Amino acid sequence: MSFLPIQVLTSQLGAWQRQWNEGWMKPERPDWRSAVAALTGAILIWPLVDRLPMLGFDWRVYFWARDFQQYPPWTEWALAPLLALPWRLGLSGLNALLLTTVAIAVSREVYLKAGRITSSTTSEALGCVLLALFTPPVMILLWVGNIEAVAMFGMLIMPVGVAWVLLKPHLGLWAVLSRRSWMIWAAAFGIVTLVVWQLWPMRVLGTVSERIQHPSAFGWASLGWPMILLGILLLFRTPPEPLALMAAGCFFSPFLMPQHFVLFLPALGKVRGGRRLVLWAAAWLLIIPLMFDGWAKCLALVFPLVVWWMLQSPLAAQK
Repeated sequence: MSFLPIQVLTSQLGAWQRQWNEGWMKPERPDWRSAVAALTGAILIWPLVDRLPMLGFDWRVYFWARDFQQYPPWTEWALAPLLALPWRLGLSGLNALLLTTVAIAVSREVYLKAGRITSSTTSEALGCVLLALFTPPVMILLWVGNIEAVAMFGMLIMPVGVAWVLLKPHLGLWAVLSRRSWMIWAAAFGIVTLVVWQLWPMRVLGTVSERIQHPSAFGWASLGWPMILLGILLLFRTPPEPLALMAAGCFFSPFLMPQHFVLFLPALGKVRGGRRLVLWAAAWLLIIPLMFDGWAKCLALVFPLVVWWMLQSPLAAQK
């Protein structure tokens, strides 16, 4: 009887290893149809989005002005089509891509779970899209004009989209770890960037001390090292699921902002019923760092915790 706990632990570790091997080795091809749909939709709604009230501070001050000190050195190449335009037109194009990419990424998960397209799944997908678009990360990005939409678009065409996903490496890198082929592509791309731009990671890391001073920041540099311990606990229970890995991995980031979590919104399409509403309500806790300082910001971490909890096993995602 004294060996029973050891046997249970060994059995659990074996099941976890099998789950990881199965998911990590899973071939995952780029979803070109979803990418084309997102781009086509963005072009169609671009004139309408251009009429929205948008401050575009991040877009004008950092990206359009080519101030990429805080970003990977291939950022200008990745954004070249939009940077070639007048700043306001480029901003509205970026925001149009945000809206369509969120819509496609969320509805895609609904259809993948159902396995087919029917009138009921289409209605469900539409409801999920409306919930996703009406969340703080989307609304913040529409106002400030940062580039999370480009990273999210890259997720649709992984592993080919690795250059766009790694524009947000503090979250994107964790998603890359979920598939062997993604890791191979990311490693090859990383070697190329080090050859071309040498020690660029040190330059980007050197800007963290400046970024954590933002009043809305809530990574471990703001909230304390216990966040890292929680991340370790979550990571050892996380399956090879991109969104779940990003949810666990965000606890290792010294710098987080509410808009970063737009990358988690496809989780709304992975869950159903009351779980979807709970997840959507948790996303609204991301407004707290915009309104309060200090330990109140910890409540914003409930959203990635809920994402992790709902996706950390296939069974959880199906209920």
